Amino acid sequence: MHRSSVGEFRRTRLTRAAGAIAGALMVAGLAAVALTLAPAPAAHADGSPTAATPPATPAAAPTAAMSSMSADGTGGTGGNGTTDAIAVGAAPTVDSPAAGTFIGSGRATVSGTRSPGDEIQLFVGDTGGDPACIVAATGDAHWSCPDLALPNGSALPLRAVVTGDATLTSTTTVTVLGPPSIHASGGTVVSNGLVHGTAFPGALVTVRASGTQATGAQASGASCSFTADGSGNWACVLDPKLADGRYSVSATQRGPAAFGNRESDSSAPLPLIFDATAPAAPTLTSPQTGSAIATGSKTVYSGVGADGAQVTVWASTPAGSQQLCSSPVTAGVWSCVGVGLAPGTYTVSALQQDAAGNTSAASVAVSLRVTESSASASSSPLLSPNSATPSAPPTSLAAPGGSAGLPSAPWTTVPSPGSPPAPKAAPPAAIPPESVPLVRTPFTAAVRSVSEIDTLTMWLPAALLALIALALLVIPARLLAVAVAGVRADAGRTASIRSLRLFGRNRSRNEYDRVPELRTPTPWVTVAAAAFIATALITFAGPITTAGAYFRVVSAVFLSLGIVGSVAAGVPLLASRRVAGASTTAAFAPYTLVLVAAASATSRVLQLQPTLLYGVIVAVTVVGGSTAVRGKLAALQIGSLAALAALGWLLLDLLPTADTALTAFVSEFVNATVLVAIGSAGILLVPLGSLPGRALLRWSKGIWLLIAIAVDTLLFAILVPIQDLASHEAGALAITIGLLSFAAISVSAWLWQRYIAPAWQ
Repeated sequence: MHRSSVGEFRRTRLTRAAGAIAGALMVAGLAAVALTLAPAPAAHADGSPTAATPPATPAAAPTAAMSSMSADGTGGTGGNGTTDAIAVGAAPTVDSPAAGTFIGSGRATVSGTRSPGDEIQLFVGDTGGDPACIVAATGDAHWSCPDLALPNGSALPLRAVVTGDATLTSTTTVTVLGPPSIHASGGTVVSNGLVHGTAFPGALVTVRASGTQATGAQASGASCSFTADGSGNWACVLDPKLADGRYSVSATQRGPAAFGNRESDSSAPLPLIFDATAPAAPTLTSPQTGSAIATGSKTVYSGVGADGAQVTVWASTPAGSQQLCSSPVTAGVWSCVGVGLAPGTYTVSALQQDAAGNTSAASVAVSLRVTESSASASSSPLLSPNSATPSAPPTSLAAPGGSAGLPSAPWTTVPSPGSPPAPKAAPPAAIPPESVPLVRTPFTAAVRSVSEIDTLTMWLPAALLALIALALLVIPARLLAVAVAGVRADAGRTASIRSLRLFGRNRSRNEYDRVPELRTPTPWVTVAAAAFIATALITFAGPITTAGAYFRVVSAVFLSLGIVGSVAAGVPLLASRRVAGASTTAAFAPYTLVLVAAASATSRVLQLQPTLLYGVIVAVTVVGGSTAVRGKLAALQIGSLAALAALGWLLLDLLPTADTALTAFVSEFVNATVLVAIGSAGILLVPLGSLPGRALLRWSKGIWLLIAIAVDTLLFAILVPIQDLASHEAGALAITIGLLSFAAISVSAWLWQRYIAPAWQ
């Protein structure tokens, strides 16, 4: 018991310490692989942002276009062509439409009679200007202007005049109220329920949606009404809410009292794509948190977002918010140049709004410090952190059921006859971060859901990264460990190993009468205390600025550690009961905190987003059992963690938007569980020390390789959205050279120890 047990005790401690150190090195190595090969956001060629396309000015109702009409069937005869000609030198007549006629389509054919040989000019309205139609002089006594677009009016005059003699004229008055126009983009309305357009000022617009989805959702009952303002603008929200999908939409308008409470015809149906799903929060990758810029300098803000969305960047202080810049998302990336800021500290975040008008949650905020610059001088107003009256942000869209303002998404106009000219649309408005009081953290939306990532561009790079990590890091690390361990059968080597003192006082082994024992609290107290320490280390991986958010994240991470630890320990414990001749025990392993700290520190230093985390603090020890049994239990433990991460990743698509403290907590818990589970599975696979990967490799090298490829592919698929790591090309090149050098040294050391040294001896 004395010498042999003490030696075994020290060798066990030495083995675990070596495993912890090797695991920590593996964490840094995995991060280095991601740093080297993770895709970087596309950059503009000149470094300037792509200007957002301004909303197209809604086209006015078609004005009277001059046209020349002959007296034949194309315009010279009216009605059925049987009306008798009037006397030479007499005024023309306007026979159709009849006086007082209501025209709900906004279009009409105007016709009448004239003296043969007279040229007729038709004027519409009292505004003067060019004639709407000119009918050429012929021998026909009938004239006609077919299918004219008429402006809206309760008493619209139609005046026919003989060219060259203004005294020969005739006028009739009609009432015109054409369909309202619906704003659309490319002929299609993309909406989250809000529909908007132009109409006659004061008219009551009614919008109706129709169509049936494959799911059976009926849209025939969805409608809304809104009275157009003094400029003719209107907007309303369809009710009841539709299921996401494709429908058609049309509108009518009922005029004010002067129109006799009559309603226009329905506008031509337009395709409606209903989308009420808010996009995920964009990623702000530059500048990084803690950056310092000079007063008045132009700063490039960039990141990742959803294609077709509009991203707006905000700078916030306790005094208020200021919009810095805005940019469309193209090919998944965005970039814009921000205005100058006054000296102080700002919280900068970004939001994105899709084509349907859905606004995302705010991105993870970064802290930006603005310093004095004697060379900077700007005449534009700056937001000061101490300002009592900050500049007001643009007005945002009202929520459904509220008072709707002008929509904020860019649009073009599909004109409808009879609509007056509308004012130029305002630029897209965005919601400032202060309108969403919830404080978000790096864990709120750390992992992009499966639906947000293109399948091909996700799995191919992930598989490539997994193979590179195995080839340049994991396998060379194992070979190096074998080379360092050497052949223990040699007595001299054994003596040298015994002389190594890494732990305890450097005292002779003979001084111990028995194996030293460490008095510890009960196992549950020990595990709980270790879990709290691990939670603090993990939350260090991402900056959290407020106490309320910090408490929420700590609770979510602590709970996720409990779930991950239960799976990592519980699955092998339950499985071992079915295996004869083997039993398992689970206990807190202090060396695991080294791995937790290494993963968190690496993520914090390299500012990884998502973070690479480790959280299994309970080691499972197999007592008895063959090599195959130990390998199978190790494979089961690692596979169960990977399955837990995959399940949580799929669950992200089902989570509600993190806009309350409860939904943010749920999102942070699921995100933390995914990151801790997959990070732990990837690190436990490393065949070093007492990690399960070593037992799996001893059992079957082929099965270990297959599981390693699968788990590491999933690991990098989740971590691939690390978009900003490759922005520093010099650092990426240095790490690539470092990985290649490490692999070369490790393989060389193994070859020397395995083949060359024995041959020399």
